[in-house]
Formats: sequence, C-alpha cells, structure tokens
Amino acid sequence: MTFVRLPPFLALSFTLSLASLSACQQAEFEDDEGGNGGSDEQGDQGDQGDQGDQGSSSESSGGEPTLNCDPGDEMPCPEDQKCTVVSTQGGVPVYDCVTDDGSKLPFDPCTPAPGSGQDECPAGTACIPSEPDGESGLCLELCLADDDCETSLCTEMPGQVVPICAPRY
Repeated sequence: MTFVRLPPFLALSFTLSLASLSACQQAEFEDDEGGNGGSDEQGDQGDQGDQGDQGSSSESSGGEPTLNCDPGDEMPCPEDQKCTVVSTQGGVPVYDCVTDDGSKLPFDPCTPAPGSGQDECPAGTACIPSEPDGESGLCLELCLADDDCETSLCTEMPGQVVPICAPRY
C-alpha cells in the first residue's frame, strides 16, 4: 500500500474542511413540524392576496408582518403619503400609509417615531434606531425581500425586527 504525503498547507486545508463538515447541523423551523410544509405554503399564498382584511392581521400573530401597504412598491400609498413602519406589535412589523413628512434624505440622522411613522424620513425609508429602543437612528430603506433592494440585500439588523436594505459585502 502506497501513502501519499501531502504538503502541509493541503493537509491543514483538508483537516479544516472535515472539521467544518462535522460542525454543520440541520436547523429546525416552526414550519418543519409534521411534514405538511407544502399545504401550509399554499394556504399562506392564498391569504397574501387579501391584504388589509381580517386574514392578514391574524397572520401577523404567526410572525408575518401586517401589510396595509408594501414598502417595496413604487407607489404603495396615495399622493402625499408614504408607506412606513408604524409599530412592531409583539416583535412583528406593521406597515401603513401615513402623511409624508419627508424633509430628510436617506441615511440622515433622525428620531424614531414608531407610533406615528412621522420621523421626517423620505418615502421608502424609516428612522431605524441605532440600537434597540434607541432615541436616535438613521433614515434607512425599507424592504420585504431582496428584490425590493436595487444594489443591496434585505435583512434585519441585530436586535431589530424591521428589515432594511443593507449593503452587500
């Protein structure tokens, strides 16, 4: 039997790759229970078309945001209004149309106004606190999916429940 001696860097790379494979674990999600994920997805898709009715507010208790408007749409609200986060009831964002008081620019410093949405940020953005329950923040672009962000990813900042467009690194 012939043994092949690997250069030290290849041996180290091989050892690290084996170690990383053993560290992987399957993540469990609430939807994984009972193996009926397919039927739940179809039910959720049917409910999403009825935004604004009682069905969407009952969905919010399951972790989905309440969408009275979609912040990713180009014109989600009537003229002189903007779609923004007005609250995070139970850790779940609630999006609604409010009077557009946007006197600031994206990434400007601002004061969060989670109850009213009147944070002076422009349409399509909201004043996201720098830290959870913080009294200051920045006007950051809102999103629900990566498709809502032109050159960035839709993600939640640590400690926050409102997804924003974050730069890709």
